[in-house]
Amino acid sequence: MVLAICCSECGHTAVDSSGMAMMQYPANVRVMKVPCTGILQVHQFLEAFKAG
Repeated sequence: MVLAICCSECGHTAVDSSGMAMMQYPANVRVMKVPCTGILQVHQFLEAFKAG
């Protein structure tokens, strides 16, 4: 599985645009929208991976 952590201001816009263009990404990709990726700390990423 690939987890795409996208900022609601920047990255998620690209995901929305690709959907509007009828583009597809592999079924093993999961998109998680967060308020701002710039405020995330390394330990938060590690906890997310640990939790599965």
